[in-house]
Formats: sequence, C-alpha cells, structure tokens
Amino acid sequence: MNRLELRTYIRDLGDEPDEYPEGLFTNVKLNALINLSQQRVALKLARFIPWAFQKKFNFSTVINKKTYSIGTDLAVTDFFMMNGIYRNVAGRKAKELVFLEKDQIGSLWHVDEGGEALAWTYDDAGNIMLSHLPAESVAGKYVGYYIPIFPDLNHDTVHYPLAGAGTNLVANGGFDATVTGWDGAYCVLTSIRGGQSGNCLCITNSLAPPNAWQSAYQTISGLTIGLNYLISFYVKSGTTGNEIGKVHFYMGSGSDPEVNFTTNDVWTKYELSFVATAASGVLSLVKNTSTWGTMLFDTVEFANSGLYAIPWMDIKSLYPAHPLIALDVLKKWHIADEEEGLDIREEFNDLLSEIVSTMTQAQGTTSRHRRSIDHNIIGGR
Repeated sequence: MNRLELRTYIRDLGDEPDEYPEGLFTNVKLNALINLSQQRVALKLARFIPWAFQKKFNFSTVINKKTYSIGTDLAVTDFFMMNGIYRNVAGRKAKELVFLEKDQIGSLWHVDEGGEALAWTYDDAGNIMLSHLPAESVAGKYVGYYIPIFPDLNHDTVHYPLAGAGTNLVANGGFDATVTGWDGAYCVLTSIRGGQSGNCLCITNSLAPPNAWQSAYQTISGLTIGLNYLISFYVKSGTTGNEIGKVHFYMGSGSDPEVNFTTNDVWTKYELSFVATAASGVLSLVKNTSTWGTMLFDTVEFANSGLYAIPWMDIKSLYPAHPLIALDVLKKWHIADEEEGLDIREEFNDLLSEIVSTMTQAQGTTSRHRRSIDHNIIGGR
C-alpha cells in the first residue's frame, strides 16, 4: 500500500473522503501524521515481536579496541534501536552479552575475562562499548541484532525507490537463442521459433511414464527483503492444446507467490506482484499436467518496482499492518472527540493484540532472538 492508497484509506475511515482547506487535515498535514504513525506503530509491534522487524550485523573485534562506531566500524546505516549482541565464534555457545547502562559497565572493567566481553553499552554519539578490551582481532566474533529505521513516505506512489528499480533479474528471459540459465524438471527445454518476441521457451513432456507436472526453473538472488517485486511473462498453448499451468516463486515462507492460468492459442501476458521475504528464491515456469506435449513461455521478467510495502513487508506478509497506521493517525484526527477517540484507541489496541498473537503463533516456539525489547537503545530518532 503506497502513501496515496493509505491516505485515501484514512480519509474513508475518517469520513472525509476529499481534502478541504477547512477540513481536519490537509494532505500535507496528513502526510506528516502518516510518517509519524509509521514509526510509532513499528515501535509498538517491535516491543512484542522484534524478530519480525530486526536485522543483524557481524561484529568484528579489533585488539585493544573497546569502542565501535555503529555507522563507521560496524557499517550499519539504518540503525534505530539495538536488540542484543551475541557471541558468534565457532565452537562457542551463542551467549548473549548483558546490556548495562553506561555508568554501570565500568564496574566490570576490573574483572579479568581474558579479553572476553561480558556486557555492552551504548552512548549518545552512536557508539557501542564493550566491557573488556579484546585480547585479539577476530572477524565476526559477535553478531548484533537491531531494529532498523524505516524511511518516511515522501511520495504518493514510490516509497524509498532504490537504484536498479526495474532491472530484470532473470537470466535469459527471452530465450532468443538458447535456454541457458534454466534447468528442467521432468521435461526437455528448447528454444524454438514463434515466440512473443523472437524465439520462446518450449517445455516438452516426453517422459514415460509422464510426471504430473513439468517445469523450467532458475534461482533468482540479490533481492531486498521488504521490497515489492513484479514477475511478468507470456504463455501460449503448445501441441497439447489449452492446459493449466502456473508460475511460482519459492522463498520458503509457506505463502510463496504464484499465478495460475489456462493457456490458449494466443500469447497472453500475466503479472504477479509480491513482497520479498527472502534474499533469494527459485522461479518456476510450470506445465501443470501429465499430458505428453508442450507449453510455451516467453519474455519472462522479474524486477523490483522500487516500492517498499507499507509498512515492513506487511509484517512478513502474514498479517496486514497498514490498518494500525491508519488507526494511529485517526487517534490524532479525533483527539478532541473523547468518545470517538476512545473507540479508536480500543480498536487500535485490539488489532495490535491480534497481530501480536497471530505472529507469535506463526513463528512457533520462543528463541533467544524473539524476546520482548526491554533494554532497547534508541539511536535513530
């Protein structure tokens, strides 16, 4: 959901569908409230389900160096809030370092741990300080978990556009000379004439006995988690006439995106939009029948749209979170209306609890990286 869609949604809920100069909020004011609410909602959810938001970085130690800049030494550019540091050395238990306030960590400096840190703290200048001077330089000795800062929505249709938006990530999606870059499952892949543009991919089921489905597949990597991607392709019936098929992108999330179709004798374009929940996955073009014969594909494209989901992958694509932003904005909208404001606050809290409960159940048993944030250290804003 982009900012325009979110703003329209909020106006519909607030029963003010159009912007009026004398209305409660102009679009300019409403845009500012959306940005503030996005951060507030992120913090509220991250307190209960930090694992749904957090990112990690490798923490390499330098001999006799106790203070590390988050931005420079640790190369974290989107830092907002720390959520723990753990040992990350082969053969050692992944023990969490204790967080202490800056004025408390000095009490550990006299404890001899052979350069092994017991605790860490954070200062206002954006530095992490360990409780002990490292006795040696070790690459990736610790791993840190943090909540990133989420970019503001400063455009109605584009949220934090990235360089490379629109670049096709598919290797040889045109099949104009070969099928290089693609592997076949239970079939033979060939490049033949008569494509939507130039040659096309021909999936031939020629096995005896035939499998229930056949596919051409390749791994797509370099994805940005939380970014919207668009898969587009053309498909046409082959020698076996109109048949069912699908295009599927496997990311291991349990709710991987796919589009199902029935072919016909003309080239037909299909599109599939989704939010990346992994940095890589497997794209499959599937002839979904056991009949002997062929199915044709062409002009396969897989590109980021330059849009982040609003907000934060819609919470891993398991539960839509944008209504929380809308309700948080409406709390400000109706701040002078005590009765209406109370109803909205109750609705917000009910939805927050439902999302937390749903996400906790979906994640399964508790792990050390999924506790509530009780010692959060805010560094972004």
